[in-house]
Amino acid sequence: MESEIELVSELVVAATSSDGPLHQDEVDLLLGVRPGGARPVPESDS
Repeated sequence: MESEIELVSELVVAATSSDGPLHQDEVDLLLGVRPGGARPVPESDS
């Protein structure tokens, strides 16, 4: 749950500092989504 809160926080900060709507690639980059639907391997919390 903590990682989801961090993702939303990063999106909010990026959106409020943007001059207009975020482009899909900017959102994907912030979320760590890669083209073609491949998702990155989550980092270990330890």
